[in-house]
Amino acid sequence: MAKAAPVHPKRVLLLVGAHKTASTHLQRAIAAQKDVLRELGIGVLEPNDVRRFLAPLSYLLRDYGWRRELTHLAVASAGAVCGFAPETLVVMDENILGATEPRMLWSDDGRFYPWGPGRTARTAELFPRSEISVGLALRDLGTFLPSAYGEAIRNGALRTWEGWLGGIDPTGLRWSPTAKALSDAVAPAPLTVWRFEDYPQIAPVVLDRLLGENAAARIPLPPEPQRVGLSADAIGAVRRHLEAGGDPGDRGALERAMRQHPRGPDAPGFRPFNSATLEWLTEAYRQDVDAIAALPRTTVLAP
Repeated sequence: MAKAAPVHPKRVLLLVGAHKTASTHLQRAIAAQKDVLRELGIGVLEPNDVRRFLAPLSYLLRDYGWRRELTHLAVASAGAVCGFAPETLVVMDENILGATEPRMLWSDDGRFYPWGPGRTARTAELFPRSEISVGLALRDLGTFLPSAYGEAIRNGALRTWEGWLGGIDPTGLRWSPTAKALSDAVAPAPLTVWRFEDYPQIAPVVLDRLLGENAAARIPLPPEPQRVGLSADAIGAVRRHLEAGGDPGDRGALERAMRQHPRGPDAPGFRPFNSATLEWLTEAYRQDVDAIAALPRTTVLAP
């Protein structure tokens, strides 16, 4: 007897980040309530699930186009990981957009995640019978870029702030081209956007909007940040290591810097911008969010 085809989810929600926007906090809150969400027909794929199962299939789709076979495998993999055939599938991984390495984070024309829209669209294509929606969080560049820099050296080679920027003018970077390209890539799927700065107040609204009414009542939020960034003193220790000719691949140097200079109330994060630049970036961010709110099929959530 032939094996029955896997049941496609009716809806697929792609939570694609961005990095350093409390994405881990939101992901862990949702993942912690998998059993509760299962009662509602909602299945959850955490970042490691996405990286082990869906990402390789999306790469094969890009390179070989085996659409029928790969969509079958994607749906079957999602059902196997969830342990049931979900009516709604939540796919959570900011690495769908890219990474905090410069070549993945921005393009020469000032657009964030230049490959992100295509990567998101291919992930959506793995579920051709499902209604797709996408969730995206943004952050003021004055704090996003230093935080992304810290994340980059935690996950890759050590480098200075200037070395990480690689000569790019951070004041020329914008979110709105990325949001437009993402919306166009997944059309006609709706795009829901929120600001990191609003997240502490708006998290219940985000949950209800994306997962359905009263979802927030079923998903208590952890009280603390889930991935604390590096302190300015730790960044300074990394710089001294590199300027002294230290190996950029020495992970021990970073671990020692983090251990000796932990982030805390008296040890603030890295702040490379002066007050005038911060004000300029904040105003540019406000205009950028207004431009995103005017995009078709796009909703910007507010407190």
